[in-house]
Amino acid sequence: MRDISKGTILLPAMVENSLGLLPLASKDMIIKDMINVVITRETLKPDRKITASDLDSKQVKRYSTAMGYYTQADEVIDLVPKRFITKGTILRHALLKKPDLIKKGAHVTITVTRQGFFISNEGIALEPGGLNDKIQIKVTNSGKIITGIVDAVGKVKIIK
Repeated sequence: MRDISKGTILLPAMVENSLGLLPLASKDMIIKDMINVVITRETLKPDRKITASDLDSKQVKRYSTAMGYYTQADEVIDLVPKRFITKGTILRHALLKKPDLIKKGAHVTITVTRQGFFISNEGIALEPGGLNDKIQIKVTNSGKIITGIVDAVGKVKIIK
């Protein structure tokens, strides 16, 4: 904008975010540039599946919110907190994970499938894991430690 009467030119303030260089929002722009985010209604405990009744939403300024937040409750339902999350916290991807299908120390079935054959063995999970997570397993009969991908509850597949 220009203020010709004083011989000066006033430039709009700029701010940089992940979308690039943007004009600093005026009061009117901030109201229009709100976003709904998912928040907690109560404190959430680690490793307990999140349900719809655990969630609420609120509007916040888009530019004041960190990246990686959830905007839809259905994106969060059935995930589990990695740690305690206090009431009113904006839920971000870094706070949640898929539920573990395999617990550390659990007995698992290890499978290898190739063209024309199928091999199965038993093992002990050395770490927990959710669907498609890589985990280490100790093969029961040999003691060998291998890495597999969690396929289902109690099942790990080996891919090479």
